[in-house]
Amino acid sequence: MSKLHIKLIEARGLKSADVGGKSDPYCSVSINGTKPFHKSKVIKKTLDPVWNETYTLTIKDPVKDNLVVAISDWDRIGSHDLLGIVRFPVAALMDNQPKDEWHNIEGKKKNSKGKGKLHLVLHYAPTGTPFQKKVVQKQQQQNNMTNQNQMMGQQQNNMMGQNNMMNQNNQMMNNNMMGQQNNMMGQQNNMMNNNMMGQQNNMMNNNMMGQNNMMNQQNNMMNQQMMNQQNMVNQQMQYQQNMMNQQMMHQQNMMNQQNNMMMGQQNNMMNNNMMGQNNMMMGGQKMKMSKKDKKKMKKMKKKAKKNKKKDNFSLF
Repeated sequence: MSKLHIKLIEARGLKSADVGGKSDPYCSVSINGTKPFHKSKVIKKTLDPVWNETYTLTIKDPVKDNLVVAISDWDRIGSHDLLGIVRFPVAALMDNQPKDEWHNIEGKKKNSKGKGKLHLVLHYAPTGTPFQKKVVQKQQQQNNMTNQNQMMGQQQNNMMGQNNMMNQNNQMMNNNMMGQQNNMMGQQNNMMNNNMMGQQNNMMNNNMMGQNNMMNQQNNMMNQQMMNQQNMVNQQMQYQQNMMNQQMMHQQNMMNQQNNMMMGQQNNMMNNNMMGQNNMMMGGQKMKMSKKDKKKMKKMKKKAKKNKKKDNFSLF
């Protein structure tokens, strides 16, 4: 049967179980939680106990067996309170090398989360001295690792030399390729520039033509506006001229009427004077006038009345 060697070092951050916020922790170490088991000393009034104790347990089935460390709070009276459990499979130690590790503490139920960590050193050693084989094997491993590192260093140097050569070749190839690519890119750039310049010239010409068309449209609109304004001015001038002509004609008619009235009045005055004189002459010669003279007198009176009507006639 093989042996499992355990060093119980310490614990940190345990659960408090007493009234003062502390615990009196101790550990029970066993395989699969059954007897026989080892019980550590009690460390009173602390949550960070230090034990530094060593135990050895017999392993019957290293594939199935599990190391179980139960951490409890010691009480003077009554049952002790379980603070947590650490379970570790022995199969993880089959490399025969000591393992110095911190383990998380589980709750009362398996795989439940507890509080705190436990520091253990475990060594599964079917033969030989516990916790000592580690040094020899470790030295051998270190020597092997050193030799391997040296060989790897040489290989790396060789690879670096090859890489340098490859880099040089790559640089030459890259330079050639870059030169060719640059030439091709230069030609492409020239072509693109020529195309772009042609497109830009076309765009500029189109823009200029569009601007000229807009300017022509604006000029046409301005000319039309000027013509409309000129027509309006001409219409206004013609209207004013017509108004002036009408006013002048009206004034001329007024003057003609005034002249006609004046001439009528003068004719009336002259006719009246002549008729008065005639009447006087006729009054003096009434007894001597013949019938023939009377007829002439009537004709003269009728003619005077007609002249009077003509003088009073208005043109409007």
